[in-house]
Amino acid sequence: MLKWVFFLGPSGTNSIEYGVRQVHELASIIQRLINDGHVFTGGEVIKDKLEAGICARSDCIDDETVVRARGLSWQASDHDIACFFRGLNVAKGGVALCLSEQGRRNGEALVRFDSKELRDLALRKHKHHLGQRYIEIYKATGKDFVGVAGGNSTKALVFLSRHNGKGSRSVVRMRGLPWLCTAEQIIEFFKSGENSVNVLDKEDGVLLVQKADGKATGDAFVLFATEEESNQALTKHRKCIGKTSRYVELFKVTTAEVQQVLNRSMDRNTELEALQLPPLISHFPQTPIMFRVPQQIMTHW
Repeated sequence: MLKWVFFLGPSGTNSIEYGVRQVHELASIIQRLINDGHVFTGGEVIKDKLEAGICARSDCIDDETVVRARGLSWQASDHDIACFFRGLNVAKGGVALCLSEQGRRNGEALVRFDSKELRDLALRKHKHHLGQRYIEIYKATGKDFVGVAGGNSTKALVFLSRHNGKGSRSVVRMRGLPWLCTAEQIIEFFKSGENSVNVLDKEDGVLLVQKADGKATGDAFVLFATEEESNQALTKHRKCIGKTSRYVELFKVTTAEVQQVLNRSMDRNTELEALQLPPLISHFPQTPIMFRVPQQIMTHW
């Protein structure tokens, strides 16, 4: 099978002569293929943007379709990474940004493509630049991808599957919320003051993160209908919520980041329970324990 991939990123020059030269070179290649007997059949559709998608822990991902990208700027979004691989169709929901133990982006991402052939072409972009940084590209597995992007919370899957009827939506993370904060207070926070913006689906568009025991973590995820509305919501970064003096931090996140935060809020509670080991001494002896101290190390007063 013959495959054509065009990277539509910025070229070295924007001159008309450069464009005409590229067209002539392409025409020469096509003419040579025709002369050699190649028959062109149906064309391949190249995606022009990243499609949102949800990954579950039970999903089976082909090992031959995943790469790991390292060296990313913490400001790089999933759309930035998809643009880095422009011309290679990234699978639906196929960019999973990795988080550190502190819940911040660590400069790595797992990217899933529609086929092995596309994955192999993606590996050729090893040490190509995204902005001012060069990106390292390595093979990864389907298990790696599910480990980062997969979730097993039904509540989270329902939340992430909501959209505005056009298939688009954007997720904003809130961090530093008061423990007793409600979905209604969050809706009012975005609706009041300057740059008012409505939360998608009202209370259903707010997901308060909780531990396994039901205690709040101070985090929440909020849905907005479009990228423009979420950008407007981000203008309230470090604003105080309600009548408290506590400010909240706002970040735009991906579905994979939502899954990671929710997974850790549950797993961390389990880990703490596992660390509650029995005491080394189950009971104190009835008689005092006497220790003999060598004469030479005793201090004379």
